[in-house]
Amino acid sequence: MTRNAFAALAVLALAATLAAGAEKWTGYTTQQGLPNDAVQFIEQDADGTLWAGTEQGGARFVGGKFVPIADEKGKPMGHRVWDVLRAGANKHYLGTSGGVYLLEGDKVSLVQRGNVAQILAVDGKLVAKVNDDVMLFDGKEWKTVEYFKGKRPEILAQMSDGRIWVIVEADGAYAWDPRTDKEPDQHLRGTSVKVLREDKDKRIWAGLWGKGVMVLEDGTWNRHLKHEKSYILDIEQDAKGNIWVATSAHGLYRYDGTDWAQDLADEGAINMLEVTSDGRVWISTQMQGGLRYWDGKQWQVSLDSVLPMRCMLETKSGEIWAAGVLDGVHLKAK
Repeated sequence: MTRNAFAALAVLALAATLAAGAEKWTGYTTQQGLPNDAVQFIEQDADGTLWAGTEQGGARFVGGKFVPIADEKGKPMGHRVWDVLRAGANKHYLGTSGGVYLLEGDKVSLVQRGNVAQILAVDGKLVAKVNDDVMLFDGKEWKTVEYFKGKRPEILAQMSDGRIWVIVEADGAYAWDPRTDKEPDQHLRGTSVKVLREDKDKRIWAGLWGKGVMVLEDGTWNRHLKHEKSYILDIEQDAKGNIWVATSAHGLYRYDGTDWAQDLADEGAINMLEVTSDGRVWISTQMQGGLRYWDGKQWQVSLDSVLPMRCMLETKSGEIWAAGVLDGVHLKAK
């Protein structure tokens, strides 16, 4: 047998093993109502409604299928949909590449133009990242937050104390309370922050570009993974308190409070990292795709696919939805 033939058989054997270990998932694509199969996010609101945002519009899951959301003229929205925020019964705001849309029942209206990547709520006010600005909506008008003008905000992260951390381009992050007139506190000045997470002990973890991870505890920032030169894609904490760190080039790290362990370094980028209530830690990698979960000893295949997943959601009823980069969404029933 030639070397190439042996390699081909090995690949087929691996594929068969992965498929055999996979769990049952149901796929939803444009044939089941999605506006587009490239999904940006999937969320569930307080009413239990499931929402999906794609590169060509958003949709709600109703009656076993996705129902696309029309624009203010009743036509397919067409914009990339980045975020959804429930503001009351039958009232939602959508953040899209064309602006903020207000949905009130069947009525749709454009209330603020621009590329709106995120919308958050703080004590009845809305905070949104619009183009290169942070904007505040008091229920009557949208105003640009002057303090962040020219700072090129990239990501908004809301913490349990209600404060919003504003990650700015290559210059750290600002802890800001939109409920007060107090000037925001800047952290990690001159550093490129890619992600911020708060753990169960109220510590703030910052994933950096080329400088590992920083954690804020007792008012002091401490550095971890100093040797890591790629950038940090995500940080999550599991039920046991372990901190998991996904990188853009060197796989995954796990911190048990004392030591760091590296895994999947040969798979490069970890496309998605999530934790579910049953204690599973889920990943999807650029190299292998699909979905795997950590069973405490090794990685088990759940969804077998050559395409990586972008995000995942566990619903209140225990269903798991995963959004693919090009193949719609997938449902794993409880």
